[in-house]
Amino acid sequence: MKKILLFFPIFLILAGCTSKVSEEDLIGDTWKATAGYEDGEKKGGPDCYPFEEGMEFKDDDIVYIEAYERDFQYELYKDGAKIVFFDTGPNKDAKDTVSNAEFSYDIQKIDDDEITLEGRATYEGYSCYFER
Repeated sequence: MKKILLFFPIFLILAGCTSKVSEEDLIGDTWKATAGYEDGEKKGGPDCYPFEEGMEFKDDDIVYIEAYERDFQYELYKDGAKIVFFDTGPNKDAKDTVSNAEFSYDIQKIDDDEITLEGRATYEGYSCYFER
């Protein structure tokens, strides 16, 4: 019985150390990219344009992107490990058209003030380490 009681606190600590991300984790303050992210470590410079200049999650589906000076939509998947950003605003090259760009990333929570984005599909190889 003592062994079970000894392992219970360890289990609680491990259960609390999750890399899954929720909307509540993201909303508030501005996230700035401070480095790239590779093999589980900060490496080099940030490489996840247009997000590296900063972003502010406003609610559960809107994020302000500083590089474009406007809002994007986003979807955080239920598993908390994937996020897709949707640029439905005007195309920079043609003011009367909409860009409809989609940016897909794996997202990981390092702690309350640090997250990472690692590119998926078209954006594979792109990554950023963010701090609030």
